[in-house]
Amino acid sequence: MRDVHAFEDTLERPHHCPSWRLGVLFLEVVCTLSLCAPSFFSFFIPLSGITIHTCGQRAMIKEGGNEVGSLGWAESQAVSLVATGDLDGWRIFVQQHLEGAARADIWAVVAARSFNILKEMVITSPHCAPFALEAGIVLLGAHSRCSTGASPTIFAMRETVAEWCVLAGNERLAQQTWCSMLPAKDDVVSLEIVTKILSSALRTRDYAVAEAEYPRGISLYKALSEDPTAATAVNGFLYYLGTVLMAWHRFTDASLRFAELYERTKDATHLQLAVVSVIQSDASPVRTRRLRVYQKDENALLLGDLQAILNRAAQLHLLRPSELQCFLQLAGLSSDDDVAAAKEAFAQHNLEVVSQMYCNATFERLGVVIGITPADVERLVSRMVSEHRLDARLDQVDEVVIFNRLKRTSVLEDWDGRISIISKELSHAVDLITGRYPELFESPVL
Repeated sequence: MRDVHAFEDTLERPHHCPSWRLGVLFLEVVCTLSLCAPSFFSFFIPLSGITIHTCGQRAMIKEGGNEVGSLGWAESQAVSLVATGDLDGWRIFVQQHLEGAARADIWAVVAARSFNILKEMVITSPHCAPFALEAGIVLLGAHSRCSTGASPTIFAMRETVAEWCVLAGNERLAQQTWCSMLPAKDDVVSLEIVTKILSSALRTRDYAVAEAEYPRGISLYKALSEDPTAATAVNGFLYYLGTVLMAWHRFTDASLRFAELYERTKDATHLQLAVVSVIQSDASPVRTRRLRVYQKDENALLLGDLQAILNRAAQLHLLRPSELQCFLQLAGLSSDDDVAAAKEAFAQHNLEVVSQMYCNATFERLGVVIGITPADVERLVSRMVSEHRLDARLDQVDEVVIFNRLKRTSVLEDWDGRISIISKELSHAVDLITGRYPELFESPVL
């Protein structure tokens, strides 16, 4: 458990609201009566499920009807320390009066009650989450040392501490706490915890823990994918895993996750994520086939401007700079790395299109058509050829790329393919001109 002293100077103390003071006064009166009053009486502590019986000079705790030990001073002290926000006093209280002195059965009851007090404070005063977090860490550490095995109480405490970490802005500690809860006894709960880790990683852009834990999530979701009761957990995991893979620029893997998510939900939002990730995937025949599947999907009409880009990409048309800018806006890409990755994907796509139109071309000419420098043309062609995604040769002396299309098709088929592509490009150009200058195409008045 980490050292919590580093946050002492930044913690906010809770407001001294009347309800807390009344709680402190109430328990102090009870403890006094338990020492002085000869008569027997009992009362119930809300939120804890604990009943306290006093008889003479002895206070007894009953939980679920079972007598578990002496309450004494500990309960009142816990409420008082929380009400005053005394973190140093809380550490001493937990170490000396609970962890060191109390019996295990009394400790479990008082620890649970103390934690409920912290939870109540955060609910009523969310700005007190930093104090609750530090106090909860101390209490959780002591409870873990005093308890045998992983009890449901410790699991619930860890879950709450992780939530407080998020409220307090300490995402890294939240991720570490969630990791300590794995594996849970229930696979659905385990998958939900991994999903929380992925979500936290996206908020912080710190993917170390997510990278270590997401394989566990993959195994869990595959085992639960056919379970209707686990549908929400599985869908949530697929969404966040796909989003994390997109952040890692693993677009092909991300597209597979979003494709599965869309198959499960048929939600147009998930289709859009699948299309965005496929468009940014490495250019290849597989990518083209998947784009054409999405192009024919009944929900493609709901994609808006993205549908136009999808149609051109699926039909192996050149993607223009204006379409790149539109795509960046639709996909919400703004960081330098994300923009560079999208430009790379568009350049690969355009190079694949050009390879269907030309037998050869210079680096400079390809750079003009694709929209990159001649040096980037050479680098991109070399990479795609080495990965067997482009059938071409590089003549570095003359700075020419030679496409090997004629080996696969006859001369007539080659010309037919090129004429078809050029015709489609001309048709698109006419549509653009018509849209911008409609007056040029108006019929003259006779």
